[in-house]
This record gives sequence, structure tokens and C-alpha cells, in this order.
Amino acid sequence: MREDVSSKIELEIRPHQLIRWLCKCASEYANSSFSSPCYSLEFLITWVFQRAIDLKANCDEYFAPLFDYSQSKFDANFSVLLNSCTTQLSSLCVLNKHVDEKLVSYVYDTDAINEHWTRLELDSIHFEVIRWLVKVGLLPECHPSTYLRPDDSERISAPFPV
Repeated sequence: MREDVSSKIELEIRPHQLIRWLCKCASEYANSSFSSPCYSLEFLITWVFQRAIDLKANCDEYFAPLFDYSQSKFDANFSVLLNSCTTQLSSLCVLNKHVDEKLVSYVYDTDAINEHWTRLELDSIHFEVIRWLVKVGLLPECHPSTYLRPDDSERISAPFPV
């Protein structure tokens, strides 16, 4: 039992340490602490955007069965994947905030970057909401014909018809 608790705590701490490390890298890249062209703030920002695109694609794939009326039952592995993707997106938003608050003067195309950051934050919120809907039992969807009907009317007694 103790090992399970310690591994859970370790998993909760690790992403926060990584995001602090990435923020530190961004600060050092911005002030040109590294002379290599491979290490730059622009490179890190590009990597963040690409990672966000990959995470969004993974989330879209993982979440598809929630909306296809398959009434699939999801196991603990699904929850781990769901939490991992949404946590990583949230962490990338923290990095965004760090760059926006402290390093924006080092960024070349701030308009394009701000547009990317806005999309990243909206995607993060979107997936957090989906995660919450799964947690409270409003997802996965099931076909309206399977909902309980209180009477012979066309109304359905589902929490929401999507």
C-alpha cells in the first residue's frame, strides 16, 4: 500500500518539476546562455506547439468513443491516458504563461505566438471539461433509445441530449 501512495505522489510531483525545468530552459534560451542555434527560445516554442498538436490528436483519438454511442466501458488505463494528456496540456499552458509574462520581449512574432497560446489554452480547457464530464458520469454518451422515458412522450430523461 505504501508503494502505491509514494508512486502516486511521485507522479504528481514530477510534471511540476519538469515544467519548472522547461521554464528555466526558456529563460536561459532567451538570454542567450547557449551559443548553439539548436537551443533557442524560438526552438522551444516550436517544440511546445508541436507537442500540443500531438497531444490534441491523441486526446481526440482517446475521446472519440465517448461520443459514438458505443456505450463502451472504460478501464483505469483510459483514465491514466486521459489524465496524462490533459495534465501535459495544462503544463504547456504554464510554460506559455511564463513566456508571456517574463520573456515576451525575446519573441519575434508575438501575434502568431499569442494566437497559438490562445488555442493551446482553449484546447486545455476543452479537454479538462471532457475529463470532468467523464468523472461525473455524463460521458460516455449512449443512444437516446437507451435512455429511460418517464412517459410516452418524446422527451428523454437523459441529463442532456447531445
